[in-house]
Amino acid sequence: MSGNQIAQTKTNEVAQQSEDIRLKMQNFTQALNKEPASGVDSTPDGKAKTINISHIEMTLDEMFFGAWSTENFKWTVIQNEVVGSLDLVVLHPSSGMLLRRVGADIDMDTDMGMDKDKAVESREKRKARILAQLDRKERFQIKKPSKRRKTA
Repeated sequence: MSGNQIAQTKTNEVAQQSEDIRLKMQNFTQALNKEPASGVDSTPDGKAKTINISHIEMTLDEMFFGAWSTENFKWTVIQNEVVGSLDLVVLHPSSGMLLRRVGADIDMDTDMGMDKDKAVESREKRKARILAQLDRKERFQIKKPSKRRKTA
């Protein structure tokens, strides 16, 4: 719903301002909850799903018009697994409120059925790939909405 359209209630009446905001927020929430059209892939063994960070960033840009950032990015290696967490901060386009959500990622081991040598090699490749993505994320996490300057 664009900003210049008049919102209507279910009974076809012109909505009041508070009803208009509620309807915009409801429409935005419905758009957020849609199944992704693309970007979700299966792991090579088919036991799990995966999504690229670049696809998530592109979707955030589309949904929040670039008004998002990440904070408190942390990662660690636990045995052969990489665990990461960050805070995602978005400016809600309908309400104008800043929302903060904590996200976490755990690289799941789906190599249980492989022979031991292949599983270790696969884990090491996955670990290297994830560490490369984490390094990239650290370089590009300074994506914050520009502050508007007050004019006198």
